[in-house]
Amino acid sequence: MRNLLLELNFKLINEKVKISPIGTAKGLDGRVFKIDGEKLINNIQKNGLDIALNLNHQGGEAYGWFDRNSLELREDGIYASLELTTKGKELVENKALDI
Repeated sequence: MRNLLLELNFKLINEKVKISPIGTAKGLDGRVFKIDGEKLINNIQKNGLDIALNLNHQGGEAYGWFDRNSLELREDGIYASLELTTKGKELVENKALDI
């Protein structure tokens, strides 16, 4: 069982980011989730909205956007392209947001 729901550890431009594990995953609060990758990708693409990158799912300002059309199911999870906002780029450059 994995504890990580988002891996922001990419370093190359245009490299996709792992945004979700698949299968059984455990959240930081201890809840256990069963994530069906194909179903999740289909639901995201059906709603027609890109996915905002914000801090701790608190809403508010977006620091970047994951392109719904770039979603890719891999053996270890779901990946997507990330486009950082100006503020997101600034936070990464100043090492205030570690990606």
